[in-house]
Amino acid sequence: MIGFILGAGFSVNAGLPTVTGISKRFTDIPLDKHVLKFSSGEWKWDEWQNATGIHNGKLGGGRMQLCMVMDLVIQCFLSEHQTKTLQYEEFYEYLKRILHDRSKMDSFIHQANHKYLDDHPYLLRYNLLDENQSLQVFNNIPASEFHSSFFHLIADLLDIHVPTQDFINNYDPFIGILKRSGFNAEIFSLNHDLLVEIILDYHGIPFSTGFTATDSALYDDDGTIIPVFRNSFGDNIRLQKLHGGLNIYRYDYVMDDNRHLDHDYFQTNGFYAKQVANHIFGGKKVQNFTADIMPQFITGSNKLSVIRSDGMYNSLHERFRAKLKELSELYIIGYSYGDTYLNEIIGESATGINMVVNVNPYDQFKFTHSNMHQLADIRELIQFA
Repeated sequence: MIGFILGAGFSVNAGLPTVTGISKRFTDIPLDKHVLKFSSGEWKWDEWQNATGIHNGKLGGGRMQLCMVMDLVIQCFLSEHQTKTLQYEEFYEYLKRILHDRSKMDSFIHQANHKYLDDHPYLLRYNLLDENQSLQVFNNIPASEFHSSFFHLIADLLDIHVPTQDFINNYDPFIGILKRSGFNAEIFSLNHDLLVEIILDYHGIPFSTGFTATDSALYDDDGTIIPVFRNSFGDNIRLQKLHGGLNIYRYDYVMDDNRHLDHDYFQTNGFYAKQVANHIFGGKKVQNFTADIMPQFITGSNKLSVIRSDGMYNSLHERFRAKLKELSELYIIGYSYGDTYLNEIIGESATGINMVVNVNPYDQFKFTHSNMHQLADIRELIQFA
């Protein structure tokens, strides 16, 4: 059986950014000039919005205030780390610490409030707002909104904004290897984007992701069952998003009649389904909303602690450990070996794998192997198709 480990370098061939590319966007401050907030709760960059979208996105309550606080947090991060470069996963850990430090947050909020009033002097001049009222707007921004905005903005950068035809041929060698395998493969993706799904759908190749409608009690408004995660892999191509994905959401059961169920992860590409997933039990609609529409993926520099504390991620992690040992061929594409816990599993399993192919122009395979091929570009995989 063959398997793939896909890192950010795999998606570069579709024009998606790497960690460096994502990180640069957050240092283009003031963020207020580039960032939009919609009534749905989603945050997006203005780059891919039309005039109507930009207009509506600038109306989002608390948008400017959150951006101003985030600007200060980013500037503080860069200053404390004595760098001009923001690594977004490291920054996320820093942001989490700041949000738990009330004195620091208060300092940032007061600074942002003063700047806001300086930038809008007419508010005080014409008694439209006093300083305490303005400060209250800043204080009313929940910590969860900082998390949500950050995740939504990363998700928007990882959305594919170009036609499939612009990049699909770049992945012909990848499809060729799947075809040679009889379309029986394990694909372990570390990416949050939906590129692999798009490629497989384009070629009409069925695949499973661990989500199933069989054991789901969630429905969209049209009565269609919404798949939930049950670690169920039925098709021959088994795609495992080890760090989550842009079309995965958490459904918290918050009503008196279903709170004992805690939560499920569900998967949908539907704009409305993610917001108004209905929990129906015994023919009764128990809950008709999703409490939080933030896409579910892991970021930050401490992923393993999240994995160990979460049922879905832990199940995928253990499956990765078990299935890697069953492979005869392993293709590692665009992975920079930045996750120690994954490297340990790869190192443990490598000796039992007949052939390893590492596709990366910068990072070599980290372990000794008697049959290892180092390639610089995904197109060179054609020799194994």
